[in-house]
Amino acid sequence: PASRRDTARSLAADVLRLKPTLPLTLTTGVRPTSFRQLNETAFFADFGHEFMGGLTLRLPVRAFPVGTALQVTLGEELVGDPSTSTLILSPMRTGNQYSNQWTITADPPNEATTFEHHEYMVFRYATVEVVSPHPLPVQSDAPELDLAAWRVSYPWRDGDSRFSSSDDMLNAVWQLCANTLRFTSLDTATDSNTRERTPYEADSYITAISRLALQAEFAWPRHSWRYNILNPTWPTEWRQTTPLMALAAFMATGEMELFATFRD
Repeated sequence: PASRRDTARSLAADVLRLKPTLPLTLTTGVRPTSFRQLNETAFFADFGHEFMGGLTLRLPVRAFPVGTALQVTLGEELVGDPSTSTLILSPMRTGNQYSNQWTITADPPNEATTFEHHEYMVFRYATVEVVSPHPLPVQSDAPELDLAAWRVSYPWRDGDSRFSSSDDMLNAVWQLCANTLRFTSLDTATDSNTRERTPYEADSYITAISRLALQAEFAWPRHSWRYNILNPTWPTEWRQTTPLMALAAFMATGEMELFATFRD
């Protein structure tokens, strides 16, 4: 905090604006679609599809006493032998390495220790491996650790779009594309929140028109396009997408707002 004699310029009444997009949605307690114990010390979770978020891990003190250390790894791609704990490609192809070591250093105030990620990551799979002490005395059919996830995303209305065909592969491809837009975007179009968190014009254009095909909600693409027009990136030729953005906004809404604002 800093004391000021006057209002900061960025907070002046003629600068401050209402947030044009909807509030983000935080979902907690997301359970994996499958969860299994790989061996005496390692566990594997599959959440069914990618999303942005982190894990919440609850460990009963009777099975995980003080001094227990766990290696937690998140990722989006599987490699190796499924019978081992090295299932997840880490670092990811994007270079991100979502790996943490959590250590219980004191008795919890209740009967369980809770760890939680406080940064959002893009992942589908998670492994938790006890690295100390070894081995871990838990039953293979009833692991004691309680694993869930939290997820942050922009609101999505299921009733706005649907797709079905006689081809299972085509259905799966459509669902993959829809999930990519639904679960890996915040309130501004980005190429990917692993590879590149800055909104780029061409990526923003493609992502936004794709979202317009699935959602009857126009604040998200309009906000993304306004941001890119006001904050251009380095590729000169990508500035040529600006009139395409204005045209797409008009075709979706019948409004000339983007064109009128940035015509000059």
